[in-house]
Parts: sequence; C-alpha cells; structure tokens
Amino acid sequence: MVKNLTAIPLLIFKKLLLLIGNYKNRNSISIFSDISYKISFANKFITIKRGTVACPDLTIGSHTYVGYGCFLSANIGRYCSIANNVSIGPGEHPIHFPSTSAVFFDNSYDLKALKCNVSSDVWIGSGAIILRGVTLGTGSVIGANAVVTRDVEPYSIVVGSPARVIRFRFTPDKIAILLESKWWLLNPEEALKFLKEFQNEHLNI
Repeated sequence: MVKNLTAIPLLIFKKLLLLIGNYKNRNSISIFSDISYKISFANKFITIKRGTVACPDLTIGSHTYVGYGCFLSANIGRYCSIANNVSIGPGEHPIHFPSTSAVFFDNSYDLKALKCNVSSDVWIGSGAIILRGVTLGTGSVIGANAVVTRDVEPYSIVVGSPARVIRFRFTPDKIAILLESKWWLLNPEEALKFLKEFQNEHLNI
C-alpha cells in the first residue's frame, strides 16, 4: 500500500516532465491527453481535441474549434471550425534536387516558412490539406479531403484535389455587407444578434 502511494506522486511528476519537454520542442507542440482540452485565456475560448500537433508560433482566435489529429502551422482567426485530421501548412519536400529525401536538406521541414492564414469563420472539412502559404478567406468552406493549393476567396466553397470553387455561399452584395460588418470581432451574444438580423433582412430562410 505504501509503495503504491509513493508511486502516485512519481507518476504525476514523470507526466509533468513529459509535458514540459514536449512544449519546449523547437519544431512543434503536441497537444495530447486522454480527454479533450478546453482552453480559456486572454478572453479566448478555444477547443483543441487530442492528437493535434501545432507549430510554436501558431495563433488561434477566440471561439475556434480544432478536431482530433490535426497539424497546424498557421494564423487562425475567430469562430473557425476545423474538423478531424486536417493539415494546415505541413512540411514539404523540395523537388528541384535529384532526391526528395530529407536526409540531403537542412531545412526540409522548416514549418515556419510560408505560413498559412486562416481568416475568421472558416469551416474546414475532415481530412483537408492546406498547402503552405495559402490564405483562406473569411467565411469560406473547405470540403472534406480537399487539397488546397491556392488562396480561397471569402465565402466561397471549394472541394476536390486540387481544390476548386463550386459556388459562393451568398451573392456579392451580401458578402460585401458581411465583410464590412466584421461581426466576428463581436462576442458570441452580439455576433448572434447581428447574424439573426442579417438573416431576417437579407436571406429568404
């Protein structure tokens, strides 16, 4: 019994060391746990599910959700919804050399190069891959398993590999109103009020 009681603090200490060592990794930060993290800091309310790996210079806006098993190297805005197994800005292999092996290149996995920008209120479907340097416009929707190789316009819906625009969510005049409003800077209560007013006034739903 005494041995078991002694082992408990030691186990906790070992797990703490593992977490500290993990967060000091220069290349990435692994967010892992037996349960999901609900992070609240500096007025931010961010949900990140276990198994997600993020670069140390990752930024995430308030009220954004990140699913299981994602890779993140990006500036991510507010109110974004990122499904499971999404990769944003993953490392790439150079193809100008006869071999693509990382053995021959010092900076093959420089994850800070050509950082992605995910604007606010973006929905990224499960398994999507966003290549380095791509910007996803506000309100855009990325279909499941899409491979996005170029910038995506605000409020457009893209699918496929390589991803292509299939339509826009709203007409240009309505998109202009939404972008001008910058509603995503509001808190959830104020944002919902604006969105309901916009729906009642501009959408036939």
